[in-house]
Amino acid sequence: PKNCCAVGCSDVFIKGVDFSSIISRDRRRQWIAAIGRKDWIPTEYSWVCSEHFVTGVKSNDPLAPNYIPTVFK
Repeated sequence: PKNCCAVGCSDVFIKGVDFSSIISRDRRRQWIAAIGRKDWIPTEYSWVCSEHFVTGVKSNDPLAPNYIPTVFK
């Protein structure tokens, strides 16, 4: 199953919760910094749930607030 890799998040994939992969090269470094896990390197199985995006949906627009996950507990 897909689990959210954000620190303190226990979300697992269920219907209605979107998950986004971190494999996109153009924003990988930014996502790693935002997630804030010490000495962590994401894999193709690392996912971030929609709760960590301002509007609940990842954006592919680098100028949008949802380009990088910024909402954390």
